[in-house]
Amino acid sequence: MDIKYIGFFDHVSNAREGRAHALSAASKMEYIADALNRLGHRVLIISPSQTKHRRYFPGHTRQLTPMTWLRVFPTYPRGTIAQRLLRVVAGKIFLLAYLLRNTRAGEPVLVYHSLDIQEVVLVAKVLRRFRLILEVEEIYQDVVNTSRWKRKTEYALFGKADAFIFSTELLDEKLNTGGKPHAVVYGTYKRPEQTGKSTNDGRTHVVYAGTLDPRKGGAAAAAAAAAYLDGSFHIHILGFGSDSDIAAMKRAVSRVSSANAGLVSFDGVLRGKEYSKFLRQCDVGLSTQNPSAEFNDSSFPSKILSYLAHGLKVVTVRIPAIERSRIAPAVTFYDHQEPPEIAEAIREAVSSRARDNIALIEQLDIEFMSSLARLVEAVKSQGGCR
Repeated sequence: MDIKYIGFFDHVSNAREGRAHALSAASKMEYIADALNRLGHRVLIISPSQTKHRRYFPGHTRQLTPMTWLRVFPTYPRGTIAQRLLRVVAGKIFLLAYLLRNTRAGEPVLVYHSLDIQEVVLVAKVLRRFRLILEVEEIYQDVVNTSRWKRKTEYALFGKADAFIFSTELLDEKLNTGGKPHAVVYGTYKRPEQTGKSTNDGRTHVVYAGTLDPRKGGAAAAAAAAAYLDGSFHIHILGFGSDSDIAAMKRAVSRVSSANAGLVSFDGVLRGKEYSKFLRQCDVGLSTQNPSAEFNDSSFPSKILSYLAHGLKVVTVRIPAIERSRIAPAVTFYDHQEPPEIAEAIREAVSSRARDNIALIEQLDIEFMSSLARLVEAVKSQGGCR
């Protein structure tokens, strides 16, 4: 394999094992692996993901595409506290052992940054001296409360990286003070198989797709905006979260629906082709989240790219990561996380002139391919690889 790619990943072909992973992360990893394939590199994705089921699954390697393979490790059942601890420890041991046995000095290794495996990556990097390309989506200590050790280790890993793939220009400015090789990719620059609205019932369909986590505040704000829209609008909430998050969202939707003319519905979680088909029924995509959160300075909401790729107009909170990005001219901003202001931005987006957002996505893909090619060549030349 030309490039090893480490991250919490699973594939639909391995769905029976129920290995835990974030859909957004897996989607972006698939896109970057495909980009490397298009540059002529074979990719081995190495995933330490553990099963969510109460049974054991062995490790194995399977081919996903003509140039991409997936390697997963043995995974123990989810159950008691002791079993959960065993799963965590075993997963890290399997990953470390694999890296110590199968990497060599100077070879490029791409890692999707995660607090859960950062110590393993640091140890393997020091012992095997491979060239670390670190994919940084966000600075996690800005997002979650974590220990002092985790915070120090996160920045230690940033310092050990030989190159970066960032999700925003702001992350490059903040972390890449040494001017190391880097590329910026906001998310998945992938055009769907079909574009154009697939239904027309006379309503303007608005969609929020993302987490239901109340700390992010996006889903609740999107639902509340329906109270300030008339019956010609329908806001759809597509989201994932805990059982309590889902129950709270259903209650919020019920309250708004019973009290106002504007329509709002919770449509569950959709994936793959079903998700794409749903987006093609919509006109406007919402990226609503708490504008005062620390992670807004560096984290890019990848859902925006999905909206643009499906031809939707986009309404988003004004945050630095978006305002300073290449897609800023293609979206409608609002400034305060208030339902009336979100509703007004939706109306403004609907009345704005149409843009060729798909062409923008295609151009971003071309530019990323070029910067990724330069990054890989720079890393290989540093490591003495051919």
